[in-house]
Amino acid sequence: MKKCIKKLATIAMVAAMATSSFSVALANNYTDAEFDYSISAGESKYTPTRRKMDNTSAYMYCTYSSYSAGYSTRLYRGTTACSAAKYFTQGKRRYISNTAYNSTKPLVRFLISPTVTGNGLSVKGKWSPDNVSGYTDDR
Repeated sequence: MKKCIKKLATIAMVAAMATSSFSVALANNYTDAEFDYSISAGESKYTPTRRKMDNTSAYMYCTYSSYSAGYSTRLYRGTTACSAAKYFTQGKRRYISNTAYNSTKPLVRFLISPTVTGNGLSVKGKWSPDNVSGYTDDR
């Protein structure tokens, strides 16, 4: 009888841990989405919107920039900027603190703009609205 109770307690504990780990993994929208844009001089491009699921910093990685000065970006919730402007050149990775998250789990996106006015550029990279590392600051 004592052995049976121990087994049931162990099974219950394992099930509880598995359930809590599963819900944490679903709560964070940290999967990278790729972007690939050709941006004309004087223009900017938005990434597609994604759901912001927690208060962690957004993440961006520039894998290619045709212009050495790169680009600047900000995170937006609708038309409201939710982060300071950050600058990217090829190979740069950043965690970007922001004020986008709230109880409604809003849709967010990055606005990408050439750093030098009058120059167009091609850029490629990855981004996510949340991060798996749990950072909430700029890095």
